[in-house]
Amino acid sequence: MKKNISFGKFLPGDSFVHNLDPRIKLIVSFLIFFTVFFVKKWFCFFMMIFLVLFLMKLSRIPMKTYFKSIKPIIIMAFVASVINIIFEFQSRMMLHNNIKFDFFKNSTVMFFRILVLALSGTLISFTTSPQNISFSLEKIMTPFKYIGINVQELSLTMTISLRFLPILFEEANKIIVSQASRGAEFKSKNIFKKIKAYSNILVPLFIYAFKKADFLAESMESRCYDINSKRTRFKNPSLTKSDVLFAGLMILMSIGVIVCDLTINF
Repeated sequence: MKKNISFGKFLPGDSFVHNLDPRIKLIVSFLIFFTVFFVKKWFCFFMMIFLVLFLMKLSRIPMKTYFKSIKPIIIMAFVASVINIIFEFQSRMMLHNNIKFDFFKNSTVMFFRILVLALSGTLISFTTSPQNISFSLEKIMTPFKYIGINVQELSLTMTISLRFLPILFEEANKIIVSQASRGAEFKSKNIFKKIKAYSNILVPLFIYAFKKADFLAESMESRCYDINSKRTRFKNPSLTKSDVLFAGLMILMSIGVIVCDLTINF
């Protein structure tokens, strides 16, 4: 855990991606999520990775910042892929099947899917403020209010959850530094000692999270916040021609990737 973890934080900027309408950015991220789960061909995966890297470049945020923020996710995805390969190989050996090494491809595909999803999600959080994310979610989910779903409450809950991520990471870092000064072996080469050391941060972290949530609830109540009342906004993002053109281009690219995945053989 590093002191400068930026996972889930909003990094203000004046790039093309920062200035896009937040609704367009969320819609594009949903398109990327759908497309990356649909495609299975290597060429199409590389197209999706190139697309996400291109958008990251347009955001003018250093690539190092992106990959540093999702480093834990990359490690977990890699470990999950390796475990999947081991268990798949073992199960096929036990069943005396003809061993085909297609499970290597399946595990690698799983790893790249998680990587693309993590990068695109980080791109949204880095370039969109929590207020704009809440506004976008509320607008996109507006049709659900006609079937009895409280869209405003749902969008607020999701926004607060996203906002809590960097706060929890910072608090976890403080707990790790505090316990390391008391002799906790976070850098031990013994994997069991390392797991034990990291497991000891869970209880104080949960206590902090509950206290923070309780404080937030009391703050909202003291300000007479009513989730069901009609609310106005200081700023209402509006669509521009560049937003519409960008959304149309992304839709066409997603359709092209899906068609490509259905027609090519590699």
